[in-house]
Amino acid sequence: MNIDEIDLARTEFWSEPLEYRERAFDLLRSEDPYRYFDLPEEIFGIFPEQKGFHSLVRHSDVAEASRRLQVVLRHVVLPQWKTRLND
Repeated sequence: MNIDEIDLARTEFWSEPLEYRERAFDLLRSEDPYRYFDLPEEIFGIFPEQKGFHSLVRHSDVAEASRRLQVVLRHVVLPQWKTRLND
C-alpha cells in the first residue's frame, strides 16, 4: 500500500475491508500522522468554507487535542462558524 492511495475523505475508503483500513492507519501513524485530506466535491458543496481536514491518527495526539479542546474550538471551529453566520 502506498500512502498516496489513502484518502480518509472518500466514502470508498470506509467500504474497504477492516484489514485494509488497519494497514492504512498503521501507515499514516508511522509516515504522516497529521496528513491533510481534501474534501470531495459532494461534501465541499455543503461546507464551502471547509476545504479539507488534518487527520489525527495517533492516540496521544487525539488525547492532547481533547485536553486542549478550548484551543481547537477557538482557532478552528469558531472562525468557521463566524464565517457561516456572516454569510
